[in-house]
Amino acid sequence: MIEGFLVALAEHPNDSINAPYRGIDRMVPFNQERWDGGFDHPTMSWEFVDENLLFRSLALAREAVRRYQAAGTGALEVLYVTGIEPGDSLPSGTTRGGITLGFDVAGPAPFYSVVGDMPPGLRAAWLPQLNKYGLLADLDDAQAFRDVYQASQNRDQRLLIWRVAMVPSEDADGVPE
Repeated sequence: MIEGFLVALAEHPNDSINAPYRGIDRMVPFNQERWDGGFDHPTMSWEFVDENLLFRSLALAREAVRRYQAAGTGALEVLYVTGIEPGDSLPSGTTRGGITLGFDVAGPAPFYSVVGDMPPGLRAAWLPQLNKYGLLADLDDAQAFRDVYQASQNRDQRLLIWRVAMVPSEDADGVPE
């Protein structure tokens, strides 16, 4: 099991087939110009993140949000994510104060999501099953989607099921939009 905090772009690109997507495949992109100019990209610092590129604490994730926004990055949000391998069980209730948005199916870091970027052959059957956050509503659906995806791709790709919880900002009322 992998778990931790993730700083994510607040919006998914509008040209996406899954426009409401609020899963884990929304990391702040690396910006070479800012890096060359001396910006200390928090996701590139072991002081902030662990070996899974997840922030070590909520305080570090919120500090990263402050730094990114001071550098001109757009709107961001903090997620608490829990990734489980096939055969693992999901711990109940561990969202670190976050509100569960749903379940994503993605690889480990850098978190390429097959829900966020759903293959054309699966869209007719699966897009209508996504919730208002563009995620799968429950663990059983996520497991079924992962199985169908892997069978359709004819390969054994390492995909985890990720419970995605939005952590309210310090000044929010705790309800995701």
